[in-house]
Amino acid sequence: MASRAQEADSGLRGALFDSVKVLAGTLLAIARMRLELLSTEIEEQRAWFGSMLVWRLVALFCAWRDGCGWPESFGEENRFRHLEPCPRR
Repeated sequence: MASRAQEADSGLRGALFDSVKVLAGTLLAIARMRLELLSTEIEEQRAWFGSMLVWRLVALFCAWRDGCGWPESFGEENRFRHLEPCPRR
């Protein structure tokens, strides 16, 4: 009788251990997927930032070329100057 009880007990322990292994594997898979999503998001944000930087440089160049005086308008006294039409040469 004791051997049957020990076999049942070891069977339960084996099933519990298998269940814990499956749970740990699932948790690791979830963590890995989250890290992959995070790395993808960082790559997309880096690409977006680069694109916005290029467009800002293009806008700054065009404003400077058209004579808006944009570099001078960074001061507090010229805060709303960008709302006025740019002078033409």
